[in-house]
Amino acid sequence: MAITAPRSHTAGMAALFRNGPIITWLAWMVIIFTLSAQERPPQPDLGFSWQDKLQHAAVYAVLAFLTLRAAAALPRLGRFPTLLLVLTLVWAALYALSDEWHQSFVPGRDASALDWLADVVGAAMALPALRWLRRRRRGR
Repeated sequence: MAITAPRSHTAGMAALFRNGPIITWLAWMVIIFTLSAQERPPQPDLGFSWQDKLQHAAVYAVLAFLTLRAAAALPRLGRFPTLLLVLTLVWAALYALSDEWHQSFVPGRDASALDWLADVVGAAMALPALRWLRRRRRGR
């Protein structure tokens, strides 16, 4: 029986940084799911009636950023920036749809087409900014 040397600490840290964007992306989706499972999730009062739509848009703008970052870490997808943007928006829309469906089973919550629309608009609004940042980074 061969005895193998323990994996070095450096190799473990390299794997964590290499998979960091994917882990962060998954963690954000768990946060969204957890908040959606609550009857009254904590939220700040911004003082206007449609603040929940703004919050939806912000949460899904972050999801779009993290989705794009995780997908760009995959070697084959990273070479197709336009495809990445389209897949990011499609993923955010599908995840938002599943989130609204999930809320329909939570007591005190319901599925809302307007919430879904706010989610998709938030993700879509993040994409031009993300593309601009990516081009700016390349220009350095």
